[in-house]
Formats: sequence, structure tokens, C-alpha cells
Amino acid sequence: MQTCNVTSCSLLGLSLLMLTSSCGGGGGSASGGSSTTFVPGKWSATLFSASGGLLANEAELDLDLVQSGDTISSDSAHTVDSSNCTGMHVDSSAGTVSGNNFKLVVTIDSDAITLTGTLSADGKSITNGKFTSSGTCISGAPISFSAGFIPPLSGPFAGDMQIDPIGVPGVTATLTEDSNFSVTGSMTVTNDPCSSSLAIEGGNPGISVGDLSSFEMTDGANVLDFVGKIEEAPALPNQYDAGFSVTSGCTEESGVLQMNFGTTPPVLVREANRSGIATHRINPLLIERMKALAGLRPVN
Repeated sequence: MQTCNVTSCSLLGLSLLMLTSSCGGGGGSASGGSSTTFVPGKWSATLFSASGGLLANEAELDLDLVQSGDTISSDSAHTVDSSNCTGMHVDSSAGTVSGNNFKLVVTIDSDAITLTGTLSADGKSITNGKFTSSGTCISGAPISFSAGFIPPLSGPFAGDMQIDPIGVPGVTATLTEDSNFSVTGSMTVTNDPCSSSLAIEGGNPGISVGDLSSFEMTDGANVLDFVGKIEEAPALPNQYDAGFSVTSGCTEESGVLQMNFGTTPPVLVREANRSGIATHRINPLLIERMKALAGLRPVN
């Protein structure tokens, strides 16, 4: 048997160590050169396109994205757009994530909007976003898009209602969003002559799509319809802003709801039109399209 001296044995051991490391022992990264893991759930994207003037056009896409392997998608009950082409739309999406490479094709009726970008290290946002559009629902020449993961509409909330001419009743609420993006919960209102204790009926849960949520609450005599949006800002609590109206029961009552995630109410920011009536800043198209999606939700 041939033996090796100290020097040759050391070189042989080093060679074997390098070979083992190069064959996967060092934990090499997946396709795309990153260990990024996409976070499925609620996502919202804002698309920017050239208006021909100083300001860019904006359109919002809200999606509840599910994942199977490298494939991501959202069906027509969990996709909604704010594009300015008129009427109700049938929206859906399908795409892939590979490493930190993100690609998603969103359809608005027959239009196809292709989004591509780089997934962040935490898997919750898109950078370097670019898009193309095959139709006219996204007006103007495409510029860029930004997108991010949206937290569930869950937990305690505290805030205010703005109701003209009644005033500003205080609000506390407990809402829960489940894995199917359905919303349940209850709300206590103080100093409101219409209602004091409201709840989402068990057989009629609300729906959450991207940063948007729509739900009805009742006290048995009155029914209030809420459509709102989760607002996120650096160094501030997440906030839920909604417009609401009484659809049965008390008459002539509508306004704006603003609630912080948590037990501390937000600083009240009054939304008002020229007549002084409280209004909501969500695009009216989004409100109507969210109501249409909520109507598709089966009632048990």
C-alpha cells in the first residue's frame, strides 16, 4: 500500500474539503442568486404612467396572492383595480417568483398588465418595478410600479367617526381577518344616537383584498356599510380609514371612520368637501368595485 507523507496528506485533505464544499455543502443560493422567500397574502401595487403633463397617472392593483411552488396567483374574487376605464371589471393574476425575481401578469377584463421587479430580502416588497400593458385601462406610457405586502385587518382598534352634523363619536373595535381573507368582529360606538354596539354577522363576513376591506355591521335594527383602506406610514401606527353609510335603519347618517391598529386613537384628520360634509378619500371606483366583490362572497 502506498502511503503519503505529512505534506501530501495535508494537500489531499484540503482538496477533498474544497470538493465537498463546491458540491453543495456550503448552502449555495437558489435560482436568482438569493435566498429570498416570497411572503404570500395581501399585496397592493401602485402603477405610475406618463400623463403628458407634469403629474403622473396612478392606478392601484390590490390582490390576495396565494402560492404553490414558484407560482403565485389571485382569482377574480380576490383581485381589484382602480384603473379609470369605466364599469365593473373581472380581474385576476398569475405569475412566478424565482429567487428574488418577481413576475406577475394581471388581467383587467381583456387587458394584460405584466409586472416585473426584484423581491426584497424579507420577501415583502418589490423594487426596480417595471410594467407593460396590452390595453387601454392603464392610461399613458408605463413608467414604474411599487408593491408591498399588507398586514391583515386584525387586532384591537381605536378611533373616531366623523358624522355631520352629529359630531365625532368615539370608536373601539376588535376585528379578525382569517386565512381566507374574511373579516369578522365587533365595534363599540360612544355618543352616537344611531348605534352603540355593532357586529359583523357570522354568516356574512367582510372581505379584505390587498389594502382594501369591505364589511357590514349591525346592531339588529341598523345596518352600516364600511369600505376602507389600510394606511401605512413610517414610524406611525397602521391606520384603517373607511367611508361608511347606514343602508337600513337610521336615516341620513354617513361619514368617515379612522382607527389606529391598537388602543390609542389616531390624531383626527378631517376629510371634508366644500359643503363641510365628511367624505372619504378612497377612489370611488375602488369603493364600487369592492362592494361588487363583497357581493360575490357566499352568505352562510
